Amino acid sequence: MRIFLERVDMEQVDFSGLDFDLFYAAGSNFVRCDFSDAKFFQLGFGQPQVQKDYRRAIAVSDPRYPQTIYEDCVFRRTRFDPANTSFGSARFIRCLFDRAWLREIFGTHSAEFIDCRFVGKIVECNFFGTISDPDTAKRVGRTTNAFRGNDFREADLIWVGFREIDLDAQRWPESNDYAILRDPPARIEAAIEKAHATLVGEDLEGVVSALAVLARVHANRRQTLLKRWELLPEMPAGIQARIWELLVPPGS
Repeated sequence: MRIFLERVDMEQVDFSGLDFDLFYAAGSNFVRCDFSDAKFFQLGFGQPQVQKDYRRAIAVSDPRYPQTIYEDCVFRRTRFDPANTSFGSARFIRCLFDRAWLREIFGTHSAEFIDCRFVGKIVECNFFGTISDPDTAKRVGRTTNAFRGNDFREADLIWVGFREIDLDAQRWPESNDYAILRDPPARIEAAIEKAHATLVGEDLEGVVSALAVLARVHANRRQTLLKRWELLPEMPAGIQARIWELLVPPGS
């Protein structure tokens, strides 16, 4: 099925189990719609602009659609194709993503999430509180994304990034494998000093080297979400364990 929904209002529509070769929405509103078990190949949750001339690419100066809104919608076991999914200029309010196929999806630079609930694995995805690309900001008409009140307590976050997002405004898994690191540059510098005071030899060299990499990764960030065993790719388990102890002391 191929569908392009432009400036429509849809309420309590059952899309469950449908197989979409193409699904694009623009300037539309979806309220209490069910996308459970639906499959999407080419997906644009919210087209930001009107294509005035199909013989050329959409220009930054072309007219904008209103933001597409999904409110109280359900995405249960919904399948998204990682290479062909763009969240675009869409806002999700109180939506449920229950074991939806959120894997390696990077087209979320201008998507907004408010009071949504996430259940199951989320793998190698990024969420953004600011829109850093000037052209994207012009296309959607803003430089920030609303991202607050989201519930990740039942989610398994695997290499997931939260960029310029207020982490204290979300709910996180109640597990000792997650920690919010506030003022990362200062905390990492303190960990390096503690490593010099408590470690020697190869342990000291490996830990300090890895902490220096982390310092570059998290430079200029006010806070960051850490997950045990995912501090840096290909970091030996022993080094990760020592760094976790330095950055996230027991009881902190």
